[in-house]
Amino acid sequence: MKLMNRIEYLDKYRFLAVTFALVSHIIEILGLGNAFSEEVRETLKFITRSATPTLLILFGMMGELVYFKKYEKEGSIVFSRLIYRAILCYLIYVMFSTLSFVLGNKGLLSCLGSFFMLTRVPNATIFLLYFFMLLLLMPLLKIRKRYGFFGLFILIITLWTIDYLFLKRNFDTIPSMFGFFCGLTLGLNGKMGPSAFHSISFLILGMCFISLLVASKRAIWAIYLLLFILFTSIGYTATVIFRIGFDVYMANIIDLSEYRFNNDILYFMYGFFASIVIILLSLVINKLVFGRLSNWMNFLGSNTFSYFAIGNFILFVFPHSISISNKIEAIVGILVFLFITGACTYIWENKLYRSDLNQLIVKKIKYASNYIYKMLNFKKKSTIDCDQVVNRT
Repeated sequence: MKLMNRIEYLDKYRFLAVTFALVSHIIEILGLGNAFSEEVRETLKFITRSATPTLLILFGMMGELVYFKKYEKEGSIVFSRLIYRAILCYLIYVMFSTLSFVLGNKGLLSCLGSFFMLTRVPNATIFLLYFFMLLLLMPLLKIRKRYGFFGLFILIITLWTIDYLFLKRNFDTIPSMFGFFCGLTLGLNGKMGPSAFHSISFLILGMCFISLLVASKRAIWAIYLLLFILFTSIGYTATVIFRIGFDVYMANIIDLSEYRFNNDILYFMYGFFASIVIILLSLVINKLVFGRLSNWMNFLGSNTFSYFAIGNFILFVFPHSISISNKIEAIVGILVFLFITGACTYIWENKLYRSDLNQLIVKKIKYASNYIYKMLNFKKKSTIDCDQVVNRT
């Protein structure tokens, strides 16, 4: 398989991952699931619940494919790019919170609380999770470079050992105002999932997948880790399904307050299975789809950040009072939404992104990330002058 084909099917994977997330959001926000029978509705939810794990595994893929390669060549200057992206994700979260307040969906105190990561903004929390993931990717890259995938193997076992021994306890002493933050970062008390701490597992899985799929020389410990997780996931999930039944298992995946918000390892195993299916689906689509449709998928797949942010922005400002009870209308509505989101993404990437105002904002954020980079004292470890980062991020 040629490298170009590999990149193209990865773009298909990225396109599918974000599209699943957007479909999940529009179904939930506009209540489109009511247009289908209960069986179809539950099946749709079970499938689209894979969106968040797939996005985080995709994040790990890009961490290995893009950032680790640059880290090997350029040193720690790549960390400034990660800081820039983290600031951008935080600002998008703040923007959605402010927009929610302006539209009357969130009170002033709740809006201000979200600026300090104390309150949740529905369908935008993923950007706050990205904020932490981008920062956590810095030590992950260091471990990856120094110890290879063996170090990541040990790390993922350590994470789940800590979860089992400490994080599954009920921390009643945590003040309620810090409940969301503690849930977002560590997954405490079933307040939020997947947490940043537990999501490190998804990042490592993504890094392993890329090593297996793209690297010219596959890392043996990446293969060992994937096989270990595969057989462990099959064995444990099958045992649980045999004990409680597939219907209960499926219900626990669909219900956010169960496996997901409790950061149950079954949710992460489900995300692992889902990503394998989507990778295989991406390979098939890349073989069967040609021409403009393929190019359109590749374009959106290569601009997933804008595609996802714009899609959620449209859902935020779109009237939620629309009633759709016909499944044909629901399907058409989803397709129209995706088309409009794709068109807006195209306009943004080819027109608006290069506007003077946006470039000024981008430049200011890059200078801020460069300043933080210097303060963290990465400069002495880099082989490249960190002042170059403003023009290279």
